[in-house]
Amino acid sequence: MIAPAKENEVSRLRDLQVRAEYALLRTIVAVVRAFPLETATSLSARAWRVLAPSIAKMRLIRALDNVAMAFPDMPE
Repeated sequence: MIAPAKENEVSRLRDLQVRAEYALLRTIVAVVRAFPLETATSLSARAWRVLAPSIAKMRLIRALDNVAMAFPDMPE
């Protein structure tokens, strides 16, 4: 079990991480909203073309890891 001081420290670090992620998201939203709709749509499409393949790979790896844990006797 984590000592109370460590638990509080982890909680603060997690809180800081969540706040930083939220600030980054709000900044991205503000920047995108500053562009005209056509430009924002084009930027969004390009970003997803770049990000989607890596996100799909991570999801596939996670899914295969979960299946391997659920069915350890199953051959690869």
